[in-house]
Amino acid sequence: MALQTLVKISGITNLTDARYCAGMGVEMVGFGIDDSANDFIGFQKIQDIIQWLSGVQLVGEITNQNIESVSEYGFDFLETANLQLIDNQANNKGNSSKVILKIVITQENLAELSYILEKYHTKVSYFLLESALQFDNHITNILKNHCVKYPILLGFGISQSTITHILDTIKPAGIALKGGIEISPGLKDMDELAEILEMIEI
Repeated sequence: MALQTLVKISGITNLTDARYCAGMGVEMVGFGIDDSANDFIGFQKIQDIIQWLSGVQLVGEITNQNIESVSEYGFDFLETANLQLIDNQANNKGNSSKVILKIVITQENLAELSYILEKYHTKVSYFLLESALQFDNHITNILKNHCVKYPILLGFGISQSTITHILDTIKPAGIALKGGIEISPGLKDMDELAEILEMIEI
């Protein structure tokens, strides 16, 4: 099965959801590896899950760990909102994992978004944008303009009623949805997440 755009599902906590995502054509599956996170499942359980997966890229979702300390997981990507970790990774050629920079957009930092994207676009593979802001014409135009220039995974405002508009108008490099315990706004359970995936099936 193929999807119209790259899809990342974060917060995977069990093999059933992971294999479902892989079968639906999801390109990236993410695992929370902060031991304080609600979706933390530990090294051994992650290994037990990923040994049954094929055709997906694995993302380790971290906060403050030293990047080298998670190299044993064998992730394809590391995702973090910590800019210092991004800078350290850029200077460390010994770790082969690519980087996703998560940015949580607020009204207060919206004006700084262009600066961050420009500064870090050579150091990361993707930007993951999350927000509690509501879509309006202003936000849509900002996102649309940034998506032309940068590899952005859009991680908010996604629902059955908005997904077509997002893909046709904003045109991000991909979308990011949340599985596991944490479900993104508008996505109450895996059934509703599945309906989003079915809508963007080719």
